[in-house]
Amino acid sequence: MSSRNNTIGFIGLGLMGFKMANNLYSKSKSPLVIYDINKTSLEKFTSLHSATLTQKPIYHAKSPADVAKKASVVITMLPSSPHVKEVYLGHDGLVEGLDEQNFFIDSSTIDQSVSKDVAQQIIDKGARQIDAPVSGGVVGAEAATLTFM
Repeated sequence: MSSRNNTIGFIGLGLMGFKMANNLYSKSKSPLVIYDINKTSLEKFTSLHSATLTQKPIYHAKSPADVAKKASVVITMLPSSPHVKEVYLGHDGLVEGLDEQNFFIDSSTIDQSVSKDVAQQIIDKGARQIDAPVSGGVVGAEAATLTFM
């Protein structure tokens, strides 16, 4: 695998996340490490980009912790607060694979208290975390016109 510092991680390839990750991969020069509990989404995403995999690889992580170990910047787009807590703080969560070089961006729309709690626990472990929910829906994700708040 290439340098971790030049690698982006993306967790959550649902309706919004798939399109966000697609734009990110298409417009970036960086390899991508992806994770989703739905393995079909991972395969579909990789298949969509089969023509560029030799120049810019896509790696499938085994867990959120694996994403943190392989990518310095990790973006999450998850459906709800319990999903964010599980991905960040659960068994094999991001918190188990992070170090001080990690920078996490959570674009999920979740309860503010959960966002603050998760961020504090990540920061306490030495990494950086920001809450960056988006506006624009699936159409905005596909068109790469989301507004980050």
